[in-house]
Formats: sequence, structure tokens, C-alpha cells
Amino acid sequence: MASNDIEQVMNTFHAEIGPEKLGWLMDQFSGDKTLQELFRLLWDVPQSHRCLTPSLIVSTKCSEKAEKMRMEGNKFYKQRDFENALKYYNLSIMNAPHPEYSKSTHSKSHANSKVDVNKETTFKNENQPNNNFPQNEEETALALGYANRSAILFELELYEKCLEDINLAITHGYPKSSLDKLEKRRQKCIDAKQKQCKLKFSSLPENCRSILQHILLPYYSYKLPKLDESNPIMPSFSSSVTTAFSPDKGRHIVAVKNIRPGDLIAIEQSYCTSLDWENMATYCNTCLVLCLTPVPCPHCSLVVFCSETCRENGVFGDHWLECSLLNMLSILVLKPVFSMVYKLLKYPSFIKWKTALEDLQERESLCRSEELGSNQEGVYSPVDYESIYHLVTNKEKRPNGDLYVKCLIAFILTDLLKQSQRFFVDFFGNPFNPGKEDLLLMGETLFSNLMKISCNGFQLVEFQCTGPPVTLNRITIGSAVFPTLSLVNHSCDPSATTYIYGRTQVIRASRCIAPGEEITESYCQTFYQQEEEERQMGLLEVYQFTCHCEACQKKWPTYSKLPKEMLFKCINCSRPVSSVTAECQNCKFDYSCQEHEHSKQLAVNEWWNTVNKVKVAFENSLSISERLKSSQAPTQEDYFAIREAVEIIDEYVISPCQPLWDIHDTMDLYFRLSDDPIFEYLQDYD
Repeated sequence: MASNDIEQVMNTFHAEIGPEKLGWLMDQFSGDKTLQELFRLLWDVPQSHRCLTPSLIVSTKCSEKAEKMRMEGNKFYKQRDFENALKYYNLSIMNAPHPEYSKSTHSKSHANSKVDVNKETTFKNENQPNNNFPQNEEETALALGYANRSAILFELELYEKCLEDINLAITHGYPKSSLDKLEKRRQKCIDAKQKQCKLKFSSLPENCRSILQHILLPYYSYKLPKLDESNPIMPSFSSSVTTAFSPDKGRHIVAVKNIRPGDLIAIEQSYCTSLDWENMATYCNTCLVLCLTPVPCPHCSLVVFCSETCRENGVFGDHWLECSLLNMLSILVLKPVFSMVYKLLKYPSFIKWKTALEDLQERESLCRSEELGSNQEGVYSPVDYESIYHLVTNKEKRPNGDLYVKCLIAFILTDLLKQSQRFFVDFFGNPFNPGKEDLLLMGETLFSNLMKISCNGFQLVEFQCTGPPVTLNRITIGSAVFPTLSLVNHSCDPSATTYIYGRTQVIRASRCIAPGEEITESYCQTFYQQEEEERQMGLLEVYQFTCHCEACQKKWPTYSKLPKEMLFKCINCSRPVSSVTAECQNCKFDYSCQEHEHSKQLAVNEWWNTVNKVKVAFENSLSISERLKSSQAPTQEDYFAIREAVEIIDEYVISPCQPLWDIHDTMDLYFRLSDDPIFEYLQDYD
């Protein structure tokens, strides 16, 4: 059938089966049925096999498009607009036909290994010169793209990368007639590199300053923290927490000792990721770093990699299944996050995956609910398929219409996977035609994966630093699944904050957390940032639950409507003391009275000392915030001061109020800047 977007495909299907049968079918989709029963319902409708099986159209390379992009780059290069010139040269390289990888070797190695890359015969060696220079435009498109990009890299003083592109241009058959030009550039690079101490960007035009961050990222890596002591049963978490289970909360995380503000609670690399469409051409598909000089996928023209290592790991790893399917997601107008339904499978072939699935199902029958997700050693590992298999789907809570639409999409994705001939392969990598039961099993699994992604997926967020005054711009670049960190429940007033660096997520305490207290994070905006009605609607639509945290139960207002003054806790009952009368609003103890008996007067003095201590701590944190925003580098002393202020205010000030948010915001700013790989360089540059 002709390929259309998903809405047209569904409309065609509905027209085929008619309104009466459609009504009956949708009524059958209730959460009390198993996924197998629901998928089989759709499978048994004959029209589904005619209407929900679009022909697979893969992404291909195009020398004409590559040449067009290169010519556009040349125009900008002549104008010394290096940012746009680099953009178009990169697009030219992405679209240029690439030397063939060894498909038979790839299939065999991939069918017999789980995630390991066969590095011996994966593809033609690009470090060896190509003596058989191509003669036509299609064969030279890639070489010309690398050569033109090397010119910009030379102008940007990135001599190492310039040399790499010169080598790639020659390797891929740069025309003999122009080799002298490349050799001269190579020698200039070598000479300049010997004299270069530090990137100065002295010749960088004003209209290209915005690529500074792109330029620096390959040279500066994130300062990822490390757990002092990891949890033996949950390696992604620190030893300061453990798992708990209850029927209403399911598996969740609680503290086993006092956790201080800023303490590291967890760090985990994602199980799988997907980039948003607009970021695929600029971010590495494997490690998610922003690419200045991307390396293209040799098969499709949609994704790039930051290095040869990441390309090997991607092309023979997570990108292998999605490579031939991403283009169809675009044609169907589906978000690229749907590619993760394939990536969650992890195993390189249906045969390997099915064997692992049968073992998991057998273990599941012997485990208690609180043990699900842990492997045979009792460890909840973020790299084991078992942790993914047992993620919740919230099927029972989903509306019939949501289940129906997801089942239709799963049906389409299953058929596309079959057409790709990359997953249904034997032990030698040869495609086979799966039977009905195999397709039903796969459809049920992809159906489940769609719901797991919506319940357990995280947005990949990048905070780009600009200034002074320093501003953090929040940019969403894609989505990811972190199986262990998915155990952390939501609160609109969370006890922890999430920081994402590439494909790694870090969780830090945002306030004091006592033993036995649950670790929570915000799945959406906090109560400070968004009205309760909007938060609840978003949580119900995406995660299928209504939040009952303290902020929601007590209808706490957003930041602008909160008290600007701090209300202090009474020593006797911990209820608020009036800032006007200095009298407790609950027990009526008067902290302004100077005629109390001796013991009570000591309590009054202690209270006023605490008030002064809180005010000093808060003023210190504001001072630090102002310095950070003026581009002064964060110091360890700043952190100690902020942490002390958070601890004091948490203990003695009534929540919520604006000052509490201000100080938590200062701590958040500190960590985002102190972990930013280019913050210090930006100060010198500005």
C-alpha cells in the first residue's frame, strides 16, 4: 500500500472496517485484557493486514543533494559565515554516498553477539589511502565534502580536526587534479599546530561567535561525578538509599541515612536513547555529544556520530534496527521516540531475544513483586534486559482509546520490523520469514514497549550557558530510558533534582532527606513553576496517575503568589510565628516578650538567634547567586555555604515561600555551572 502519515493510515483502516465494527473493536480495548489478547484482536481483523502495513521506504544517500548542500556551504564560506558554511558541509557529508560496509559480516557478527562490536571486518578501513580514485560525481561527493569542511576547520584553528578531514578526503578518493591544494593545507596545519598553545579564535568573525560552544565541546568533557559508595543491589544508586515496596507506590526509593543537600544519590547511563528530529544532524546518535564535525551513518542520511568509535558502536549496536526504519517514522509523522520500541529489545536478533524472554518469563513465575527487575544475582542492573522487561506499563489505568491507538501503532511497527529483514534473522544473519505466533509475540512486546516508554521515558535536557549575566537556556534534545532511575517516584515538591549530561543522568538531593523518607523527583514542572491543574492534567495524560503530594493536597500556589517573607517555626510546636507580632499562630507563645521566666526567655533568645542565623545564611546564598550570574567561577566554598543555607532554612523556615525556592535555585545554578565543561573558558573568552 502507499505510505501516508499515521492519521491517514488509521482513517483508511477505519473506513475499510466501517463504523459498526470500529465501535465494537474499540469497546474491546479495556485494561482488564492482556496485551496478548488485545493485539490478537487487531490481528484477527482482516482489514488490518491490508491497511496497517505500509511499504518500507528506507533513507538513502543522494549525490545530487550532497552537491547542492556543498554549493550552499561554499556561498557562506565566501561570506566568511563559517557557522552556516559548516552546517551545509556537514549536510553534504551526511547525504553523500558512502563506501559499502560488509553487510554479510555485519549480519553474522550481530546475530551471534548481544552488543559486542566485531571490529576486525566491520567495514572498509578508512585510514588506508584509496588508490582507485573515483571518476564520477557520485563517488567523489563524500571526498569533496570532507575537503571543503577541512578549509573551515583550518580557519577556526582546529588543526587536528582539519588534518582528520584532509585524510578522510584523500581516503575517499579526492580528485588527483586538486591534491596539491590539500597537501598545502595539510602542511600549513602541521606548521600552525606546532606553534599553537591554546585556541584563541583571533580570526573568528563576529557572526560566528555562537559556534564557540560547538568548537569547545570536543575538547572539554563533562565532569561527571562518581558515587563514593554504590548500593550493592542497585549499582546506579548510592549506599544511602534502598528499595521499598507498597501496593500503592510499587517499587520506590527511600533513604537509609541522613542525606544532605547536594549529596549524590544516583548516576546512570541510559539503556537506550532517541534524538528529536531537529537534533539528529548535530548530535552524536551514540553518546549524544554536540558534534562540530560529525561522521555520517554509512547507510542512512538521518543520523551522525562524533567519532569512528561511536559510529561503530552505533551502526553495529542500537542504530542497527532503527537505521532502515527511521525514515518511515518520519513519513508516518511519528516522533523518533518510537524508535526506542526497537532499541528496548537490545538483543541483535529475534532468536536471541526470544530465548532470553523465555528465561525471564520462567523466573517471573518464581519471583515476588518486589523482586521483579533484579537479575539472578539479585542485582537491579541498568544494562540487563530484565530491568526493562519489568518496567510498568500502567495498562489498567489507560483509557480504551489510548490502548487502541498504541496497539495500531505497534501493529505497524511490527510489520515494518519484519520488512527490514534485520531482526528476524537466523544464527548466520540470514533473514527468515517469521510465522504468525512469532509476529504476535513481537507485536505484543512492541505494544508493551510503547507504554513503557510513555511511563518511564525521560526527556534529555541540555542547559546551554550564555552570558554574562549568566543565563541557562533549557533545550530538549531527545528522550531516554533509565531503568533503575525509573524507580524514583514523582512529587511536585521533589526532594531531589535531576541533571542530565549526554546520555548520563545524575540525581542529587535538593534538600535534607531523613532516614525512611522517600526520594522523589519531578516528572513535570514543580509547584513553584506551574499551576496544579496543568500539572495534574499532564501527569494523568502521560503517566496515568493523579499526584497526591503535599503541594497538591494543600493547593500550594506558584512562585509569584508565595509569601516573599520567611515565616519561622515555633520552637514549641513547629508552626509559623507571625513576622509582625512575633507570636506563634498555634500555641500563642510570644517571642517578643522580655518578661518570660528564665527558661522561657532562653528559648526566646535561642529563637531570635536562629532567625538571625537564617537571614545571614540566606543573604550569603543570594550573594553567591549574583556572583555566579556575573560569570564568576563556582568554588567548593560556594557549595558549602549554599548547602549550609539550605539545611538551616529547611529546618527553621515554614514551606513554601519565595526565599526557599530562591536558595534551591542557587544550588541548582551552582551544579549546572560547576559541571559545565566550557564555563571557565567562556569567562576568559568573554
